[in-house]
Amino acid sequence: MGILLVYDVTDDHSFQNIRNWMTQIRQNASSNVNKILVGNKCDVDPSERVRSVSTKLLVRVLLPDCCSLLAAGGGCCHQAVTTKQGQDLADEFGIKFFETSAKSNKNIEEAFRSIAVDIQKRLAESEHDRLDVANGSKFRVDESQEQSKDGCCT
Repeated sequence: MGILLVYDVTDDHSFQNIRNWMTQIRQNASSNVNKILVGNKCDVDPSERVRSVSTKLLVRVLLPDCCSLLAAGGGCCHQAVTTKQGQDLADEFGIKFFETSAKSNKNIEEAFRSIAVDIQKRLAESEHDRLDVANGSKFRVDESQEQSKDGCCT
């Protein structure tokens, strides 16, 4: 099993939710589940992110009740998430990080391929370990017991 933790790089609130999702994963998923962190909407120009966020912040300051309206409409009143913030969080959790764009298809295949390869490796290692355990219990070689060379048949 693999989990892609996806947040919107233009929405700090979705980024902040990653910690909650990681808590849920620790509580409810297998301990060895593969995870990657994905910041989506990287096609949005950083200057556009700032302009968009600044406009929302201005609305929030001038019309505080509008923030709840923006949030209800899928908008955001928080600072945009930088690539460094995403990478730092992924490093903190010990998982891979990708910035993607569903709109332009940037890094989508790479993110899915990465987690698929990681899952395949984990399953292969798990199968290999299981075979080692099974073989070890059936066939035990004890090197300390050598056959005597002074037997009846020389």
